[in-house]
Amino acid sequence: MAYNIVFIDQEASADTLGNDRNVGENVFLSDVPKDSKVFLFFYPGGLDTDDVERGLRDLGNRTGDNLFVNFGSLADPDYRSSVERFGIKLLPVIVMTAIAPLAETPTGETTFFRLDSVSLFERPADLLRTVEKLFNLFLDGKVTEAARSGQIAQGQAAAASLAGRIWRIIQPVITWLSRLEITIEAATGKIEVKAGGDS
Repeated sequence: MAYNIVFIDQEASADTLGNDRNVGENVFLSDVPKDSKVFLFFYPGGLDTDDVERGLRDLGNRTGDNLFVNFGSLADPDYRSSVERFGIKLLPVIVMTAIAPLAETPTGETTFFRLDSVSLFERPADLLRTVEKLFNLFLDGKVTEAARSGQIAQGQAAAASLAGRIWRIIQPVITWLSRLEITIEAATGKIEVKAGGDS
């Protein structure tokens, strides 16, 4: 069954959005700003991630409406859905994706990146540089361009083919990143941000 990922725009409370509306604390998926183009969801774990969190806040503040950074909560009613949709298995984890025009595959799925490598989180400067480069690749249309290029195979071959095509645009730009430190996948459906009440 195909379905769309829909972030429903609702008025977030002052408690959930930080001083800048482009960085949120425990913002539920149904409350993300509708004018954002790229989304970064950070779910903390047992590791010390203070440097990563400071860097992500700074990036969210510098990028304006182009990037929404959310410091997620395991108490988010949509957390289970995020785990299933983005294949979250380890914490801490960063998931990056974008609206359909910047992340859509030819089959209508949404490309996303999952960063959950302990070795990458132990190198906060490299992790933050990776996030910034991935953000720029989404915004420049390079991710969707790579996703749409080439022949689309069926089943597992299609996923491997998609990951391979996208890795080819990432690797020259993010030379410090090992292929084992990033997961490139596609989630069923596409991301659309709709006003509350629309579905």
